[in-house]
Amino acid sequence: MEAVSALRSKVTDAAGVNKKIYCSLLMDEISIRQHVEWDGTKFSGYIDFGGEVKYDDDDSKIATQALVIMVNAVNGHWKVPIGYFLTNGLNSSDRANLVNESLILLHENGVEVVSLTFDGTSTNIAMANVLGANMNFCSLITKFKHPVSKSDVHILLDACHMLKLIRNCLASKGSFVDQNGRLIKWDYIVRLERYQREEGLVAATKLRRRHIQ
Repeated sequence: MEAVSALRSKVTDAAGVNKKIYCSLLMDEISIRQHVEWDGTKFSGYIDFGGEVKYDDDDSKIATQALVIMVNAVNGHWKVPIGYFLTNGLNSSDRANLVNESLILLHENGVEVVSLTFDGTSTNIAMANVLGANMNFCSLITKFKHPVSKSDVHILLDACHMLKLIRNCLASKGSFVDQNGRLIKWDYIVRLERYQREEGLVAATKLRRRHIQ
């Protein structure tokens, strides 16, 4: 596996200068076009988790997303994708299994993972709970134990995606109330964007019409 070879090379280079490799594990899902194709020997386009990872519905459904898992060096300047999986509605337990398998693989090759980053979708939040964290804001625990080393793996929700979720929630609800009882209204943002267009000026917030549509 080319990714594993690249990681081993990084670990060997680091060991040569008495360093240990620390990484953040990143995962994200992208939509793909649904398409089944025959190449003369086999069909492609269905759910595919590779030869070593088993999944109940493997090969039975057409894939709609690709789940990509990557490591990003914390004490270095490199990143390596370690795998991708063609999925169709992957649940929280299966996601947690993929995370644990990734952590085990990386540990076996000398890479210490200190954090896990993902989008704040409901399935990913449920996955974090399966892993051993608690994403309920009333009893928040933003870490879980590594399946091998038992060290803490800290959860970092993707900041850009969380901002989009907050924006969408504010647009849907219409208003929030802050800790001091002051009203935060979506209409303020709509009016600011309209004012910018009418005056021909753009504030430092870089607010555009596409952000409120």
